[in-house]
Amino acid sequence: MSTSTSASAIDAALARGVAWLADARGPAGLWRDYSRPDGSAGSTVWASGFVAAHVGRIPAARPVAAAVVDRLVAGRRPRGGWGYDESLLEDCDSTAWVLLAAEAAAVRLPREVLIPSLRFVLRHQGDAGGFVTYGPEGLHLFGDIAERAGWFTPQPCVTAAALAALAAYAPSTLPELGRAADWLASAAAPALWPAYWWYGPTYATYLSVRALRRLGRLSPARAESIAAALLRERNTDGGWSGMHADRGLPFTTALALLALLELGHTGPELEAAAALLLESQAPGGSFGASAELLVPGGVSADPMTLLDRGCFTAACVLHALHDYRTAIARRSAPSHEESPCRSQPLHP
Repeated sequence: MSTSTSASAIDAALARGVAWLADARGPAGLWRDYSRPDGSAGSTVWASGFVAAHVGRIPAARPVAAAVVDRLVAGRRPRGGWGYDESLLEDCDSTAWVLLAAEAAAVRLPREVLIPSLRFVLRHQGDAGGFVTYGPEGLHLFGDIAERAGWFTPQPCVTAAALAALAAYAPSTLPELGRAADWLASAAAPALWPAYWWYGPTYATYLSVRALRRLGRLSPARAESIAAALLRERNTDGGWSGMHADRGLPFTTALALLALLELGHTGPELEAAAALLLESQAPGGSFGASAELLVPGGVSADPMTLLDRGCFTAACVLHALHDYRTAIARRSAPSHEESPCRSQPLHP
């Protein structure tokens, strides 16, 4: 690593970022993101699950993530799921992120919590294997379903999150896992995965690569092909773009770096991406808010674009910097980092 991306520089950035995220929680102990000037309060539950799932693997952040997971578990709905916030109908994506957060933060979920939650996720799997955000009970939430079809059709990002959550707790022989992996593997277009609610391929590609690799469904040849396609998306500044193609963003760059690390890539592009992420950190510990969320989804539908308040971006950047530092340390001096404990496989 160069001086700018040295272990000490990354450690200092991680410490500042974790402290900023800990202080960014609201009075209820949850993170909130995507609030809007028009009065929308944004997301607490989905946002908190997402953030905790990313930073829960960082030792210094694990206690904060675990405390957030405990609060989320306390607010679980009777059907076993979680929603965008405390009042909106439960959905598959939010539920998957809470389950992934519990795994990352080493929170052992009681069986009476885990089993109904896994079953809730499974109820959102379609016949072809992909997962939808809302089932039929969610139709009443939207006035014009035609413009929001993506909520009710399988999406790679939702399927990847659901598959990863199920794989964390259910036996690998569960048929639903195989069907989901087959659907996800075929959803790339052609090498990278498209996202319905996000600009560019980095969000869905990272989640898909992670889920397929977790199940042993990513061959070396395909991993190399995906990495090459992802590198072709890279900007001249060493980062990856979002809505505008002229500059790299911390959020999309962090996800690309995470994907490349999952794929086993070892080229100089990793250090360039890490340097861009380090440079984006503000003195207070936050990173440039850059997680551009499409609402309701689909660029052709001319959606509204929401920008996070910084929590989504910080979580992904911290995760990427931590994993980059770990990968470099392992290559230079192989060691076995302690991993969060994992629940025993259960039949949902």
